[in-house]
Amino acid sequence: MRIPKTIGARIDLVARLRSERLELDKKVKAHKAQEAEITDLILADLRRARLDKASGKTATFSYAKVLVPKVTDWEVFYTWIADTHNFDLLQRRVSDTSYREHLENGEEIAGVESESIIKTSLTKL
Repeated sequence: MRIPKTIGARIDLVARLRSERLELDKKVKAHKAQEAEITDLILADLRRARLDKASGKTATFSYAKVLVPKVTDWEVFYTWIADTHNFDLLQRRVSDTSYREHLENGEEIAGVESESIIKTSLTKL
């Protein structure tokens, strides 16, 4: 692909590429829906046959039950984490929105520093 030399032409190119990507995203979403529907059918087939695995000519499908957490009371859960120091149960990500709100309220947050990143915006005309 040839990259245009002028800013206007580059903006138009990015807009066209984004439009093409969004069309592809629609197709991907439709494919994912079909995959989910067929996966549900396969799971039902396997359960009916009392199997946990089956194969076609090009692939093997299997399933297993796995335990995952489902928090029923966040306040109780956070208190337990703080009391027991089991912070390994939390994922390491700070909420951008909440962080900015704390800063706007003049609060300092220990162990965290601000970093500026560049966010871009492209609006179709």
